Amino acid sequence: MPLAAIRVGRFLWSLATIILPIPLGLIAAAALWVWLDTGSRIRVAVNKAVTELVSGAQIKALEATIEGERRLRMFAEGQRDEARRIQAEEEKARQAFADRLVLSEIQSERDAQEIDDLKNQPRPESCIADDAYVDRLRNR
Repeated sequence: MPLAAIRVGRFLWSLATIILPIPLGLIAAAALWVWLDTGSRIRVAVNKAVTELVSGAQIKALEATIEGERRLRMFAEGQRDEARRIQAEEEKARQAFADRLVLSEIQSERDAQEIDDLKNQPRPESCIADDAYVDRLRNR
């Protein structure tokens, strides 16, 4: 059994060195240096640069968000103004329609009164139609 473990270990080592052309010792040394070297000037400068880069990106993202919201607000205000204009035009149209309706009702009443007046007039003397025929014409 120990022989199988050695063979598996050698296989894994050869696989790791084929996949990673950088020696594993170098990777381990770099990881150790990063882990131990947290207070050096280079590390502090790198951390500061990363912090500034991230904060600058956040500021740009917030500015872009503000600009987008400003444009959205301007669009919404334009839509609101357009809706108010349409509403005012619709109100004018409704009022014009109501006025025309009242005028047409008045004209209809006048016409009905004129028809009643014509119906109630006596027949002219020169009319040769009898009363039954005239009544039939009126009832149609």
